[in-house]
Amino acid sequence: MRLLESMNRSAAQAGIELYSCAGALPSTRAGRCVDPLLVHELWGTAPSVKKDSGQRAGCGCAVSRDIGVNDTCLHGCCYCYATRSQALAERRHAAHDPLAPMLFDPRA
Repeated sequence: MRLLESMNRSAAQAGIELYSCAGALPSTRAGRCVDPLLVHELWGTAPSVKKDSGQRAGCGCAVSRDIGVNDTCLHGCCYCYATRSQALAERRHAAHDPLAPMLFDPRA
């Protein structure tokens, strides 16, 4: 709990608010990976009011379609759940064919 309090203080000092997935942590607001209001604000599209039924009960994400493929991104973000292996991502990136229907050839 002390870590969370420290994170909240640091965030407040930086002028930002701490969010957690589905508001699962005390003293944080519920965050959304796919926030329908933010999507509307950024792109002017009609916000989806339908909750993504494939997510847990507390999830506030709107229905969305994932356009990526795991282990294909080269950015190496430490918090990323979609790239488990940087070496595999590099191999898949090397096998990328922009004219192919998939991001990479799964046989590569």
